[in-house]
Amino acid sequence: MPSLCILIVDDDRVFAALAEAVLHACGYKNVRIATGGESDFRRQLEGPPPPDLVILDLNMPGFDGLAAMRVLRDSGFGGHVAIASGEMAAVLRSASQLARLFGLKLAGLISKPLRAGEIETLVAKVEASVAPVAMPEKTVSASPFKHVTPVFQPKINAGDGSVYGAEALMRVVLQDGTTHSPQDHIDKLVAAGELGPASLSFLDAVIAQMQKWQSQGLSPVISINLPAPLFEDAELMSFFITAVQQSTISPGQFTFELTEAALPGDITILLESMTRVRIAGLGLALDDYGTGMANYDILRLCPFSELKIDRSVAQAVVQDRLAGSFVEGAVAISRELDLTLVAEGVETEMQVSALRRLGVSIFQGYFFSKPLDSPAFGQLLRNKVGKFGSSQLKI
Repeated sequence: MPSLCILIVDDDRVFAALAEAVLHACGYKNVRIATGGESDFRRQLEGPPPPDLVILDLNMPGFDGLAAMRVLRDSGFGGHVAIASGEMAAVLRSASQLARLFGLKLAGLISKPLRAGEIETLVAKVEASVAPVAMPEKTVSASPFKHVTPVFQPKINAGDGSVYGAEALMRVVLQDGTTHSPQDHIDKLVAAGELGPASLSFLDAVIAQMQKWQSQGLSPVISINLPAPLFEDAELMSFFITAVQQSTISPGQFTFELTEAALPGDITILLESMTRVRIAGLGLALDDYGTGMANYDILRLCPFSELKIDRSVAQAVVQDRLAGSFVEGAVAISRELDLTLVAEGVETEMQVSALRRLGVSIFQGYFFSKPLDSPAFGQLLRNKVGKFGSSQLKI
């Protein structure tokens, strides 16, 4: 008679009950279910006997499977973990990577809807585990630091020249009313520990503007640049995701761009945050591709939906054969991983022609448009301007 203790963690009570019934039919009688969030998970995890296998759903409101894996890691859980999900392949791949980086014993994946033979085969391979302990909680302040406002640089579709969306760029408004690039004040924000709150205030401003456009029947895809340190704070990132989810805008209209793409000391934190962003339905872009030594490692680990070729590479394709080869490689990777490919910093018609010939799908740069304030970009969308032909219309 099988003697494994199994814990099912899923807010879908129907799936949990069905999985329990399948396990009982297979002879596994010691099955517990946690459907009530973090407190229920901790209570079931700590109660005797300790589970040998934890079956985790990824997409749960409030306390998801990624957060549960971090609890297991920090508590010293020695048993096995199985991921039960109907998420896309890129998300499952990154969640699996995260489990391994946490040092957890990944038993495998369980698809949804549930297949009895799949869960029976997986559970039969699981070995004994040790009991865990709970981790301490911490909170993050999300109070704004500066008055910030967005400007929008259009992204142009290479196929028909239409406006695909825009990147929202932060501008800091000082007490004297002058407006500055955040680079002028980034060190002060970081030193004061206010980079996160200022960025959250910026996101709120972008959401407010997008909701105005929505009321006018406009629904552009907007990307927001976030420095790597923000992604490395898992709790802070939950504020960003919640802000989007509580708005009236579809998460699919947002893309978070990772900047400063260097591997952090703890890659698991970055991977957890990024996987959670994708589970929430938001896009995720790797910015400045072609600079730094860690791009490949990050691209390999994280579930990106968009790849942005750095301006230095995009501008070099006309005269540098190596740059052209690099772009060809980026095009191939994007097709293989089903990523949207964007070339930023495009400034000349020759660059446009070369990049289009190499297979780039989206352009961004001064050749098409400088960053626009909200009224100007809204007007661009309303007029459906953006049919940028060979004699480019620059705004």
